[in-house]
Amino acid sequence: MSSKRRLFRNVVIVSEHEGHSRVDREVAKGLGAEIMAVFTTGREAEAYIGNHHVDLVICDKQLADMDGYAFMRALRESPTTANLPVVMATLENRELSVLEAIASGCSGYLLRPYSIDTFERQAETARKIRRLPESVTNWAAQLKAKREEFEAGEVSPEHKRNARSFFQEGSRLLLNQEWDAAIEAFEQAIKLNAAYAEAFEGMAQAYRGLRNKPRYLENLTRAAKHYAWSDRYVEVRILHGEILREGGHMANPFVAVAKTLWREQDWEAGLLAWRRAAMLTPEDEEAWLGLAMAQLERGKMEQALSTLELAMEENPDFVQVRDLFAHLTQERPASILERVLDRWDDLRDSLRQFTEKPIASLLPGSMQRMLTDERQALPSPRAEAREAS
Repeated sequence: MSSKRRLFRNVVIVSEHEGHSRVDREVAKGLGAEIMAVFTTGREAEAYIGNHHVDLVICDKQLADMDGYAFMRALRESPTTANLPVVMATLENRELSVLEAIASGCSGYLLRPYSIDTFERQAETARKIRRLPESVTNWAAQLKAKREEFEAGEVSPEHKRNARSFFQEGSRLLLNQEWDAAIEAFEQAIKLNAAYAEAFEGMAQAYRGLRNKPRYLENLTRAAKHYAWSDRYVEVRILHGEILREGGHMANPFVAVAKTLWREQDWEAGLLAWRRAAMLTPEDEEAWLGLAMAQLERGKMEQALSTLELAMEENPDFVQVRDLFAHLTQERPASILERVLDRWDDLRDSLRQFTEKPIASLLPGSMQRMLTDERQALPSPRAEAREAS
């Protein structure tokens, strides 16, 4: 028997499926395991592991009382089991399932049915790696919700497939802590799809593994910008927080998105981007002002006033917000509001000259007519001000 096969004397197997447990037990026994404890629930397994020396855990995706991801996260949260080798054995081969397993802290991943050789390789990898660096598991956790189709502009389907292949290879290399090779794979993915946010994020984590903090923060920022363009607020918020924790700085990417959409006369999408901007950095007065003025431009006076009230609750020292709110709520606001809206009327006129073909023109004809009817029905902020006077 090889030395490898004596490394895992005590093995815990957790699965609600009796057939899976039986196979796992036989394979572990064939590789030299002497003590094998089998459980159907995560709670029972946790209790056992807390009171016994365990060399390896084989975890199914589904347990009787929780899923395997929750069980692995519970092990990682305890100092005594944080570095315990855990291999997940599952029927799931989807990319998101693998990423979620990595994010939950697994040290190896087996696709059922598996061979003895495959099990031995994964168990040995689990022993060596034990636990992935926290930065890698955090990155994978953020990818759990990634869309099946990433936003890529004018990227051909063939390039999308090839880019994804390079991304998957980069993820595998990242799992094995082969930082330089992972960077090369992610770079190839980005060459094929310059808007592949996940590849920028993966490359950032590889640079972190190399302790290259400037390149790490640079690629996190680039990933956040591409996520913002896909309206993936959760991902942007997580990356924004990570950059700040690492001592970096990132301008609110939704502000840039909102300004660009406004120039392109994509009014509704621009309004949404301003909302995202205010959510991401509520301490930023520009985001609140942009949202309020966008709402005024769309004839949404009451919403604009509510936005300004929320901004003042966030920070009573927002001078421009306070002044605009005062102008809009005076008894006869028309003369003052005229001056306020003059600036935005001029901006609107200049933006309409900026492009002859707004994004809305790319929509199907029926949707264009609906938008046109809706816009004609909306009063302008100036008209609303006159009615108020």
